[in-house]
Amino acid sequence: MQSGLVSIWTWKAIDADTKLVISYTIGDRRADTAKAFMQDVASRINSWIQLTTDGHRVYADAVEDAFGADIDYAMLVKIYGASNENPESRYSPATCIGCRTGVLAGSPDPDHISTSFVERSNLSIWYLGSWGPRQTEGLRLTTQYATKRTGTTVAFASGL
Repeated sequence: MQSGLVSIWTWKAIDADTKLVISYTIGDRRADTAKAFMQDVASRINSWIQLTTDGHRVYADAVEDAFGADIDYAMLVKIYGASNENPESRYSPATCIGCRTGVLAGSPDPDHISTSFVERSNLSIWYLGSWGPRQTEGLRLTTQYATKRTGTTVAFASGL
C-alpha cells in the first residue's frame, strides 16, 4: 500500500425505521474494534432490538458481549458468483446470487433481516471520501479502496 494510505472501515448502526445513526466509528476490522463499537451501540439503546450484521466473524462475540441474550440477532451472509460468462466482463465485480441467514440470538423477524441501509450509507460515504469512483491498482473490483484516513473521516462525518 502507498505511504499515507491505510485500510479503514466504517462501523455504523442505523435504525431501519427512522434511518437515524445510533452509533458509528472508524477503524480496522479487528475484534477489539467490533467489541468497542457494539458496547457503544448497546449503551445507547434502552429497549429490546433486532440486529442484523454481515458475515464478518467478529460480530458474533461482540454482540454477545454487548447485549447478552437480550436481543434478536441475525447474521446475513451474501453469496457471490461470476457476473456472467461474457469474457469482456471478467473484471466486473461478482454478482450476489443469494443470501444465507443465521439466527444467533432470540427470534428475529425474517422480513426485517437486512443490511441494505448500512450498505447504501457506506457506499455514499466511500464515494464522498474518494471524490468519485476510481480504480486503485490491485483493488479495482471494490468501491472500498484505500484512502487517506483524514479524507475518509471527513466524508464519513459529512455523510451521516
